[in-house]
Amino acid sequence: MRRTDRECLQDALDHLTVLQAHLAESDRDDQMVMDAAALRLSAAIDSVALVSEETRKGAIDGSSWRLIKSMRNRIVHAYGFMDPAVLRATFDDDIGGFERDVRRLLETLRIG
Repeated sequence: MRRTDRECLQDALDHLTVLQAHLAESDRDDQMVMDAAALRLSAAIDSVALVSEETRKGAIDGSSWRLIKSMRNRIVHAYGFMDPAVLRATFDDDIGGFERDVRRLLETLRIG
């Protein structure tokens, strides 16, 4: 049985919540913290990828989605070679917007 868009978006938010906790409660220079946060980001992106394209397009345009998926692919396929500065910049500059988009999509589904 396929999970609903609402369930997938809630999963993504759950992963982002844990990611934020890792970053808030730990040393960002600790490689294990960065690994854990990156894996949670990858899992959140994978959850959003399961959402129907029609729903996802309500908050994340095609070019932004390609960038998001690109970050996921870098984490999953080349993580050992990820520049920690790129991860830190992603966590500092991009996670908030991604989380807002996921929340907006989830709210749209709750209303609709």
